[in-house]
Amino acid sequence: MKEIKDFLESYTQLLPSDKGISPFEAERRAAQFLVACAHIANWRHLYGQEKIRTTSLERAVYSNVLSVLGGSKITESKIKVEAAPEYLLSREALETSENDLNFLKTYYEIFLNAHIQYRNMAKSEGGS
Repeated sequence: MKEIKDFLESYTQLLPSDKGISPFEAERRAAQFLVACAHIANWRHLYGQEKIRTTSLERAVYSNVLSVLGGSKITESKIKVEAAPEYLLSREALETSENDLNFLKTYYEIFLNAHIQYRNMAKSEGGS
């Protein structure tokens, strides 16, 4: 994820500021943000696959721990399972993958909006 964060940071530097830019520069930045969105879409796919894997693992660990620990009541059983270290680790992995996906989704939306803004700037200032 560090490599991805470095990539995102490099594009964050190109986000709109108070400085004026030429239509050519606006076109160039619009294209760059579109390329960044393509990279993010690929990463979202990879992290989506990871989420599928961690979801399955979390459910399997939950079922396994439930069958081993058991309990006389459903509530008691759930409490035991959710306190088990192996379940906590699988749950943490799932939440991490969900967090990573949300992180990428946020940047995708930001960069897509930057692409649109720069494209509109290029058009309104005499670009192609």
